Amino acid sequence: GAIQVTGSHNPPDYNGFKIVSDHQSYFGEDIQNLGRTCARGLSFASAGTSEQVSVFDSYIDRLRQNIDFGEFSVVWDTGNGAAGPAVDALVKGVSGTHKTLFTDIDGRFPNHHPNPVDPGTLKLLNEQVHSAGAECGIGFDGDGDRIGVIDKTGRQVSGDLLTAFLSLDILDRHKGAEILFDVKSSSTALDIVRCAGGKPHLWRTGHSHMKKRLKELGAPLAGEMSGHIFIADDFYGFDDALYAACRFLSQLTHMKQKGNGGLTDFLDQLPPSFTTPECHIYCPDNEKFNVVKRLSQQMSAVMPAEQINLIDGVRLTTPSGWCLIRASNTEPALVARAQGENESALDNMIDFLNTQLKTAGISWDGP
Repeated sequence: GAIQVTGSHNPPDYNGFKIVSDHQSYFGEDIQNLGRTCARGLSFASAGTSEQVSVFDSYIDRLRQNIDFGEFSVVWDTGNGAAGPAVDALVKGVSGTHKTLFTDIDGRFPNHHPNPVDPGTLKLLNEQVHSAGAECGIGFDGDGDRIGVIDKTGRQVSGDLLTAFLSLDILDRHKGAEILFDVKSSSTALDIVRCAGGKPHLWRTGHSHMKKRLKELGAPLAGEMSGHIFIADDFYGFDDALYAACRFLSQLTHMKQKGNGGLTDFLDQLPPSFTTPECHIYCPDNEKFNVVKRLSQQMSAVMPAEQINLIDGVRLTTPSGWCLIRASNTEPALVARAQGENESALDNMIDFLNTQLKTAGISWDGP
């Protein structure tokens, strides 16, 4: 087992534990049972022992294993989070040109909050990529389990599209494999996997849910919109953003060697995308799950059953687009997202969501 002390992507005054037991995610009812056990009081026949061991060098060696960094110019931004020293060590002596930003650990986050999916926090990284003429920029969150990528033109690559990009190399070696996405992921990402011969599999948002499902299916790859990437074909199936970055650069190298272009070419070939951002709608914790239940009943009453996915909230998929409403795992909010094949289809999805929310007693002005 293992315990990591982390506040995840929350502000610096938050802290908590991420627990692994018997190589499995430890969450939900497991945590509740542990709390009840502790409340009853614990007794031990004898004291345990502790030993302090540094695995830092071994970890860096493992990250580099079977990775070809190519000759790219890359800018890395760790935002004064925990990944900083490891990134400095990782890029030292490898091929290519690497510039690192804000690698000193400082929980006050003096330069910007380390959230690699927030365009505002990627502003400095984008500027540095542009000034350096770099191939791409890579950013991390505070505890190094989420990754954000921008291409040389400044376009942000969402977590679902990054997962789809990584799947191309994996599906070459694992024909027909299932690739997991969380329910917030775009139909664009799912279509990329289908076209590459894979089977996209939608699952519940949340790193614990994704890791558990990855093991159950024996899948080689999973990813979330939020930038959690789980690679299991040649790694351990947990969300290590530094390893995801290594695999991303190695895949870029292989694409260039095959004459298949790079990240910008990949993005250029995608169809136009008409999507909303991830919208957070205030809803008290003691009400949000009941609201989602009402929404699922409402939508199931007016739409065909085969168009509705209830694995995490309600996701409606039609021939012209999709929309999602679910309860946030981490805050008093509902999370909404939609995509359409064109602007008109997207507007229709937003209007449908708005109508359903109002019927359920929730006020939303749209994205």
